[in-house]
Amino acid sequence: MYHYNLAFVLVGMSDQVVSIFSHLLPLERFTHDVKGFASLADIPAGTEWPLNTFVICG
Repeated sequence: MYHYNLAFVLVGMSDQVVSIFSHLLPLERFTHDVKGFASLADIPAGTEWPLNTFVICG
């Protein structure tokens, strides 16, 4: 069986959108982590993300 942990980085989205996105139920065999930042400059330098990371800019 496989299991994927997905990471979503939401940039420039309101706290409400980040909260809604965080509470979505993932599909079977998937989990997700959601991080929200006001801008790309707010992401800490040297942050390492998992292989399955998706950046969504609003």
